[in-house]
Amino acid sequence: MQRIWAVLLLVGVLAAPVANAQGDSENYTEGGPEQQAAIAVIQNQIDALSRSDGAAAYSYAAPIIKQKFRSAEMFMTMVRQGYGILIDPAGVEYLDLRTMAGDLMQAVRVLGRDGVSKILIYQMQLQEDGIWKIAGVYMTEDRRPQV
Repeated sequence: MQRIWAVLLLVGVLAAPVANAQGDSENYTEGGPEQQAAIAVIQNQIDALSRSDGAAAYSYAAPIIKQKFRSAEMFMTMVRQGYGILIDPAGVEYLDLRTMAGDLMQAVRVLGRDGVSKILIYQMQLQEDGIWKIAGVYMTEDRRPQV
């Protein structure tokens, strides 16, 4: 997992938005209510993708994503092209939780129908209304030995 977080740190430094007003002072614990809320949002989006419900999947995206992909159709095109493994995964496993600049970074192992698994790091941002939204997803190879 250390290698994944090193990649995440590099990607995060290059791609993460400027820290929010809360900074790094939040101390979210693994398995705590924040992680449970983040996992619920991620799972709801994956479920919507599996049902081909682009509008529902798009609703879990943070404003920064909605600025880049101005409609559910544009969003779904991006998902199909870059994150197809999320459309109908064979399995999903929630891993480590970290924080970066006040955001939650939730690691998820996703198994594709082809038997290949990937690690996805979901960047979750807390919105003013208290709801967590997905602000980015970074995908990398799963280096775990296959059985």
